[in-house]
Amino acid sequence: MIVEKLHFTGAGIRATARYRAYHLLMLVAPLCGALYIPVCYYAMKLIVDAIAVSDTVDLRALAWPIGIGLFADVTTGLAWRLATLAAWRSEPFVRRGIIVGSVDRLLSYRHGFFQNAPVGGLVSKVKALSDGYDDMWSQISAGMTTLAQAILASAASIAWVDWRLGAVMATWIATCCLPTRAAAACSTG
Repeated sequence: MIVEKLHFTGAGIRATARYRAYHLLMLVAPLCGALYIPVCYYAMKLIVDAIAVSDTVDLRALAWPIGIGLFADVTTGLAWRLATLAAWRSEPFVRRGIIVGSVDRLLSYRHGFFQNAPVGGLVSKVKALSDGYDDMWSQISAGMTTLAQAILASAASIAWVDWRLGAVMATWIATCCLPTRAAAACSTG
């Protein structure tokens, strides 16, 4: 069938290129989210250390760890709100660009093409391109990058404490975890 042979990749690339700054801003939120947990654990460690040092609780000694925890919380919340704002500012225009580019490409075909292709199939193909952008971006922002950033943030946190243990963890992650994750994704999908 003719509809199966249509490819509109040029329209999708042109539509997203204009909004790459928004897309980068949307990727900052998973990075802040990945760093949030190790930073909060470190702040808790500092609080426990400050309490364990003396019998009395000195509020000045607790100010730095509490400040670190509050900074992590505020930064992560702000990053997610900025990512949501960037999504609101870019995604409708990207979808519109994909649809308009696809329809322009469709309209450039000759009259005989439309006689041999069902209209519903053409419309569903254009709609599938727009839905494909949403699915692709969901996987990039919430799927792949969140896992990779969480792994990197954890490895960096461990390396900060002891570089030898960090090197062992990074080697283990590279040789065991990532291929296993890739194999699991291929088998399920």
